[in-house]
Amino acid sequence: MTSPALNLEITSDNTTIERRTRLAAFAPGHYRDSIGIIPVRDSLSSGQLTAYISEHLSRAQMLSAAIGYLSGNLLDTDRMIHIETTELTVNVKRRNKILAMIDGEIVSLSLPCRMRILPKALKVLRPRSPDT
Repeated sequence: MTSPALNLEITSDNTTIERRTRLAAFAPGHYRDSIGIIPVRDSLSSGQLTAYISEHLSRAQMLSAAIGYLSGNLLDTDRMIHIETTELTVNVKRRNKILAMIDGEIVSLSLPCRMRILPKALKVLRPRSPDT
């Protein structure tokens, strides 16, 4: 199965960026460059949404990006950009839906797709400790 390149438009803070890409990721907070397969974040409560957009289009470029990711140097490549903001809109030219992965599940997203961060909006339930 191949991953077709998409003509991605990302609008944030009244600025639109257009990129041809096979890989884009959007995450709460910012990933630190670290060695290994599991991405590392300092915080999930920063109030920032980070977009990572790869311009690695060929198989050789994708392999180079994978090596860069595993060695903790992906953001240092000239074909990888990241944007930090509180909200953005994602669109793909000539498409009204795309398949996307959210927490490991494949879903169909209607476009344009608006994303925003609501700082500290997630409520976590946990058992009370015996001390309380």
